[in-house]
Amino acid sequence: MQAQVFLCHADRCSRTTFVELADTLFAVERDAASLSAGDRLAVRKERFAPVIEHFARERDRLLDAPTVDPRGPLSRALRYSRNRWEALTRFFD
Repeated sequence: MQAQVFLCHADRCSRTTFVELADTLFAVERDAASLSAGDRLAVRKERFAPVIEHFARERDRLLDAPTVDPRGPLSRALRYSRNRWEALTRFFD
């Protein structure tokens, strides 16, 4: 079972999974692949930042949720992302 999160853009919210959230980020990156480095950075800051911030909030919420097994694979993956957050978000620099 994949963790469900809510992804909101403007006034529209939809239920999605962390996997779909990652797919959204990869799609943006594919779209920006032909741009210059500076333009790619601008696209990342504009389109990734809200998604990444949402991911971090949901990650922390799930890590604190009593229904998530702290020794399970979901918790391990979420802790991995939290412990390596600086490296995982370096593409904003």
